[in-house]
Amino acid sequence: MSELPPDPTRLRVILAWLEEQVTDNATVGTFVRLQRDTVTQAFAQTEGESEQQRAEPPPAAPAKPPRMTGLPTSTSRGPGFKVVEQGDLVSLHLDDCNVDDGPTRRVDAHEAVAALREGLAACVMCRPDLELGG
Repeated sequence: MSELPPDPTRLRVILAWLEEQVTDNATVGTFVRLQRDTVTQAFAQTEGESEQQRAEPPPAAPAKPPRMTGLPTSTSRGPGFKVVEQGDLVSLHLDDCNVDDGPTRRVDAHEAVAALREGLAACVMCRPDLELGG
């Protein structure tokens, strides 16, 4: 350290500042140690879970919605529902909905309810599920 001032007033100011730095750094050190301990515990837990996951089989993939070919065709002119297939996306719509373009198949209300129960997505714009009482 370079030369210190000779008067006690300035020495007190320097000493107060140094003590403040010691306190601040001790607080930061405590915080950093606590964070380190938290990360160490999380790491140990993750390692334990990783070993457990290796021992367990992976969870089954969620079932895809039914393809349009699996749904029966309706010959009656029911309330007006249709199933639209757009690539891998299959969804139920009201007959007059124009949100999705793709191959369509008309279904009656009973078939529409059954398809929704099996996991077929309902259009969020025309809301055929509300029309069916869902």
